[in-house]
Amino acid sequence: MYNRYVEWRYALKEIISSPIIGHGFGATFWDYNWVVGFSERTGYIHNAGLAILLKSGLVGLILLLIPCIGYFLKGLQYLKSTFLTAKEKAYLRASIATMLFIVIMGYTTPVFLQRDESIYIALYWCFIISIEHEITERQKFSSLTVKSE
Repeated sequence: MYNRYVEWRYALKEIISSPIIGHGFGATFWDYNWVVGFSERTGYIHNAGLAILLKSGLVGLILLLIPCIGYFLKGLQYLKSTFLTAKEKAYLRASIATMLFIVIMGYTTPVFLQRDESIYIALYWCFIISIEHEITERQKFSSLTVKSE
């Protein structure tokens, strides 16, 4: 873990030099790897927040967090829906748990820059959109049946 702290300190120095828009997706920083005993330029940071700040700055971090937080809150909101089946609610709970796990992993890995975690996030967002569509359709059907009676 000490190597992570050294890495984060050097990354923060680079982030501070361009905090608003970052340094671009090819950005690197000078890091001392104390485990092997030499310095090198690297673009890999073992922290999701710092990785996004380095590459796209506060603008990119905010633009990424808005949908992440929004979809997470939608998932929590849809758990209360009476228009979902028990199976859909179970899938939704598992999806929310996966997103929480990814947030925890983000402390020591750049989850937004790795394919597998990005796929989990994308699948969660797609699932939320699907659930939203299902709820809307079931609400329409429910209101039509109530009006016809």
